[in-house]
Amino acid sequence: MRSNDDKNRDRQSLAERVANTLREMFLNGDMIPGQRLIETEIAGQLDVSRGPVRDALKALQEEGIVHIEPRKGTFIAKLCLEDLDDIYLLRGAIEGLGAKTLAEKGSPEQIEQLEYCLANLRDSIHDLRKFAHYDMQFHELLCKLSNHKWLYKQWLSMKTYIWLFIKSSQALDTPGDLGMMDSHTEIFQAIQHRLPTLAEQAVRWHSILAGEQIKMLWEQSSDNPRIPQFIKHHIEEQSSLECG
Repeated sequence: MRSNDDKNRDRQSLAERVANTLREMFLNGDMIPGQRLIETEIAGQLDVSRGPVRDALKALQEEGIVHIEPRKGTFIAKLCLEDLDDIYLLRGAIEGLGAKTLAEKGSPEQIEQLEYCLANLRDSIHDLRKFAHYDMQFHELLCKLSNHKWLYKQWLSMKTYIWLFIKSSQALDTPGDLGMMDSHTEIFQAIQHRLPTLAEQAVRWHSILAGEQIKMLWEQSSDNPRIPQFIKHHIEEQSSLECG
């Protein structure tokens, strides 16, 4: 007879698979922001019981991908510009710490792994979807190779949101920016030459500029050169540090 611990582990593993499937469905456009999710329908569609579906939805709620309204149901979260501002600021801070740690403590093998990803990124500059894939992989490696499990866990919790903003902004259908490739190279070179402060700063600025680009595309207002609030916040923060 199987123990309760074994049963709980199986349910947790199944819930993780359900959560991953739902993330993919959302990213592929099979689910849309604001859509109501019904446990029984998802369970039938994925051929699982309602328990793992309920656990998966709770996990997605913690990530901010879904929200549960009492007496109304569970819904796919809607995107807003405030979320974009917050996520790209947080992304810069988290990835910046990863890059700093990697520059300080990364092994030659880890830095070589990052360089290999950078080469793939460079080779895919004219294929926007491949470029986006390797771009995400590069930033994930900054956190994963730092061997800081909590930092990496926080980054993973933002990954789906980052993809959603990229996809919803139509960035994958927009001509690439060679300057973004240069920015990745600067990050790598700072890590390669063991310059942790420079590596962290390069990542933070890269994230700020990427967020600005996504925001402009998302608003479809490329003719509006205004500086988003989160750019101003970053500039003010940098100024206060320099003055201090």
